[in-house]
Amino acid sequence: MNWKFLAAAAALCLVATGLAAQPPVLIFPQVASGSGIDIEILLSNPATTENRGTLSFRDQTGNPLSLRIDGSLEDSVSFSIPAGGLLKITTEGDGELRSGYATVHSEAPESKLAGTLVFNLNGMEVSVPGAAPGGRAHITAEIDEDVDTAVALANPGDDPIDVILRLIDESGDLVEQKVVDLEPGQRDALFVSEIFSNAGDFSRGTVHAVSAQHFGMLGLRQRQSGSLVAMGSSPEVLGAILQPFGTVTVDPGFDLNGIGKNIDSPGFWEGPDPEKTLLFVSAKSNELVEVWEFPFVDNELPALESGFGEGRVNGVAIDEQTSLLYVSQGQPTSSVYVYSLPDLSFVREFDFPEEVETLGNEPNLTIFRDRESGETLVYVTADEIVYVFRASTGQMTDSFRPEGPGSFETIVADNFYQRFYIPDENDQRGIYVYEPSGEPHLRCIGSKECTNNFGSETFQDDGEGILLYTCPSSGSVDDGTGFVVVSDQRNSRTDFEFFDRADWRHLGTLRINGVNNTDGVASTQRAMPGYPAGLFIAVDNDKTTVGVGWDVIFDATGLSCN
Repeated sequence: MNWKFLAAAAALCLVATGLAAQPPVLIFPQVASGSGIDIEILLSNPATTENRGTLSFRDQTGNPLSLRIDGSLEDSVSFSIPAGGLLKITTEGDGELRSGYATVHSEAPESKLAGTLVFNLNGMEVSVPGAAPGGRAHITAEIDEDVDTAVALANPGDDPIDVILRLIDESGDLVEQKVVDLEPGQRDALFVSEIFSNAGDFSRGTVHAVSAQHFGMLGLRQRQSGSLVAMGSSPEVLGAILQPFGTVTVDPGFDLNGIGKNIDSPGFWEGPDPEKTLLFVSAKSNELVEVWEFPFVDNELPALESGFGEGRVNGVAIDEQTSLLYVSQGQPTSSVYVYSLPDLSFVREFDFPEEVETLGNEPNLTIFRDRESGETLVYVTADEIVYVFRASTGQMTDSFRPEGPGSFETIVADNFYQRFYIPDENDQRGIYVYEPSGEPHLRCIGSKECTNNFGSETFQDDGEGILLYTCPSSGSVDDGTGFVVVSDQRNSRTDFEFFDRADWRHLGTLRINGVNNTDGVASTQRAMPGYPAGLFIAVDNDKTTVGVGWDVIFDATGLSCN
């Protein structure tokens, strides 16, 4: 048997049931008979009553497939298996190779049939267990110089489906996520090394799959020696699988009108006590930062005004690990100020070298933890440039000019993936993704050209505020799943665009009644009284700050980290 024979065979063989009224009780994801290959199908009935039904063979397109059984070509076999009994059906391996799948339908209302298919490949036997229909599955996978694992997927239904595939390594970390589009009746099969561009860093682990519709999944491991092993699937999957939700609208939970004029960027400090959570909102026109304490409504504290020079107070970023607040101010001062939390004592001002003449009108910033060096860095935007500073000293270490966006204001770090997201502000080009060095972080989608851009067809106005929601929902750990939210700053109403952080799919659009022309957004995933899943915050038309509980948003969108 040739090395990597499997993909061709598996491409012909996988099936799952759609949402039919009477789905099969068992599926044999692969059948092949002819050219010296024959199969045995074993059906057992552990019930206390007789089980009648039909075993049917189908080709790649779902049409009847005739296999030679007892000297004649048959595309189905009717059966009656007594209580506790066993049925064995054997095909004859002469003639041309015929491939497809098999389904078992039972007349019993609650069938307990179990089954196994055994391939006889030139004297070598490979068993494949029958599978039940489902929309979630995972298989084990292994790759090295001697072995690879094929993943076969099928959509036997009448509608196109998306199957989300997630590659998880043996430590439980997400390596990569891809989406496979399957047309009605389509079957697709590839090796793990072909599906995932990052599979070169993977040796063993699991492949998880999920879809809103039922699908079929089969894994087969093959060594260069030709040995084959069927990798049985389980209906359990790891991590959040996020489904598109269209466009939804919710009502604001509260609306804060504080001392600030022309407000821009919000941010949370969680601290040790949920009921002492602080919300900060920058104000560009009167050069201060609003300070609100939980429960926020009617609880505005004295504003932060000390230390600022002349220019727009624009960006805020909070480092929860060190309890520090970073505030960026535009020209002519062009600086970053650091304050301790919660007392808001001044700590330091960043040390800008002489060659940095200005940060522009609306600089923003994000906190990044460099996994390689162990350092905490602050990335500061300045219209078309990003400056990098050591958080511990405020000294500049690097700068880069990102390729792609014409101009930009906001930036957010993804510490799990060690990359950054920057929305294009003025030209509706979507979101660009960069490595810590400023090089584009490229993602290759199928046969399409590799890109570091997503959402280019989504925005109708300026891409402004951006936040990262990580899963699990508690926010205490990060498994690599979750979503990115970017505000599309429309004057009539703001569209908050949601994207899957793992594969960059557009998940949907959130609207909040009465909210328009939004600059900044912020999130806390900490549970607080009245907000069991935390809070989403958005600036409304430069004047007020609107809050909505994440539980309300999840109910409306159907999103979940579970």
